[in-house]
Amino acid sequence: MGLLSHLSKKHANNPYILRNPRYFQDMERLGYLAFEDGEWIFTDLTTTAEINCFPVKDPSIIPPDSTDLPARARVQVGVAEITRFYSWYGSTPTSNNKKENRKDSKPKKYKSFGNFKILIVGSRQMNDYMSRLEKHGCLVEVHNPYEDGFELLKGRVGRAEIILVCERHVPHNVWDYIDRRQPYVSVLKKDSADLISTYTYLTLQRCELI
Repeated sequence: MGLLSHLSKKHANNPYILRNPRYFQDMERLGYLAFEDGEWIFTDLTTTAEINCFPVKDPSIIPPDSTDLPARARVQVGVAEITRFYSWYGSTPTSNNKKENRKDSKPKKYKSFGNFKILIVGSRQMNDYMSRLEKHGCLVEVHNPYEDGFELLKGRVGRAEIILVCERHVPHNVWDYIDRRQPYVSVLKKDSADLISTYTYLTLQRCELI
């Protein structure tokens, strides 16, 4: 039985709430980095209820090739101070005083996230996204709502432990079958192979599965 099936029975009328989550603090947050309009931005994905973006306090510590990289930050007075960078490769997060350009290093194996059951819902680049997460050791299913029936979606949702929805290329009625309020559901406003890795990693962290 998938996580969603278990929780939908146990919490039929209420959103699932994590007990004593490590990352749900007022200041320390989980998210990813983006470079927009000439400045580094930290996008906070600690909760599914609200996604906020904050300017980075000291952008000089950020390696130049860090777009879409998972990170941890302390947020105070609307500004994010980056405390950790999480690589898609290897197994150890780097502190904010280590500046390494991913392009300058030799090719590395993708970090293993574990054999979690991941469902990606979308209609573009699904094979690429599946291949990327399989390199992280995940068990991946994809669902194209324009080609696959909603009966199939219900079955896939029931088997999934983490659900990623590429919102730009799905019809609105997928939300009749997926509860976007749940911590194991992440909604990608924009998507790429790197962001698929990042959202998967951060969603697993948010649910305290890794």
